[in-house]
Amino acid sequence: MTTMGCRNDTRAVRQGNLRAIFDTYLAGYLATHSLSYFQERVISAIRACRTDALGGHVYRCNDCGYKRYDYDSCRNRHCPQCQVYQKVKWVAARLRELLPIPYYHTVFTMPESLNQLALYNKELIYDMFFKSTSQALNVFAQDPRFLGAKLGFIGILHTWGQTLNHHIHLHYIVTGGGLSSDGSRWVNLPYRKKFLFPAKAVSKRVRRDFAKLLWKAYREDKLVFPDELAYLAEPSCFDRFLKKIAWQNWLCYMKEPFSSPEVVVKYIGRYTHKVAISDSRLNSISGGRINFDYNKYQSGNVYPGKMTLTAEEFIRRFLLHVIPSGFKRIRHYGFLASGCRTEALATANRLLNAAAHKLADAQSAFEACFTGSDDNGLNCPQCKTGILNICEIISPQRLAPG
Repeated sequence: MTTMGCRNDTRAVRQGNLRAIFDTYLAGYLATHSLSYFQERVISAIRACRTDALGGHVYRCNDCGYKRYDYDSCRNRHCPQCQVYQKVKWVAARLRELLPIPYYHTVFTMPESLNQLALYNKELIYDMFFKSTSQALNVFAQDPRFLGAKLGFIGILHTWGQTLNHHIHLHYIVTGGGLSSDGSRWVNLPYRKKFLFPAKAVSKRVRRDFAKLLWKAYREDKLVFPDELAYLAEPSCFDRFLKKIAWQNWLCYMKEPFSSPEVVVKYIGRYTHKVAISDSRLNSISGGRINFDYNKYQSGNVYPGKMTLTAEEFIRRFLLHVIPSGFKRIRHYGFLASGCRTEALATANRLLNAAAHKLADAQSAFEACFTGSDDNGLNCPQCKTGILNICEIISPQRLAPG
């Protein structure tokens, strides 16, 4: 069992993955950097994922005797190996909730001038961002000039760009219409094939509401100021900082509706359980340097690129995106909020005459591709006729310190 674990580690270093990076370079990083409690937990989980550190099971074929070792996963939401199944479950659940209407993908981006403050106040700042953007969507939806109804929308927080830089933004899936206040009518957007709401007006509302929330947090002494931002503790300095971000351009990108409801959910499904960087983007790990793929965006086009960072800088950038434990980075609003979703969707389907709009077959096929629901999932890959049965349970082992 130990020998097998060593073979897995050697293969990981050669192919390149996050676990190999931490196993190889974490000790050097800790010589000059300290870790927060949450960062320590994330790194420990990634290093232990699918190794004998977490234990697992040994499967043996009842025909040819072939053995397969399956180690348990860490299930940490920052681990690139553990998010595929969670993503599939989420997308499958959203497929069941689709309505036969246009759906919009809207993106809000926070100004870079807030990045440093956000690093030391993650839960507070990210929560403010959710509140200000969701409130803006609700205000415009309730305005009869734009919709005059209750929207349904889902928000997803991302904090990274393609090069692992700090890039805080929110993706929203927004219904192209909503329920009237009394729930008796479905209200369509008057310009539903063009855009959701005026982007500049929404952006102005977002930055105004965010500034109010930030000022409130400052008055209540909820903000933490690191050494480089210690000057903001002075009221006059903070007031100038607040005016600066209130006048900056808060990017709000409202795309045209997708071609079908299924397309928007599968598209946004790529964003829900995504981590800062996947193992598939890592090219090489050698000589204290990490090379990885990224996409360059220029003039509306996407170009492939490669970047090389020192191991120290790579780890530093990755750790920027560790979310506090328990923080909800996927949130549901309007008539899609958990407290009223079931009843509201039933009402919307009835009003839209959507009883025949079912995706059960597509959903089942989609889930079966990933969940192992196929009855042949335990067939022996060697003899093709035998069945793999659990013959041994591997006890968790202690993970070596970084």
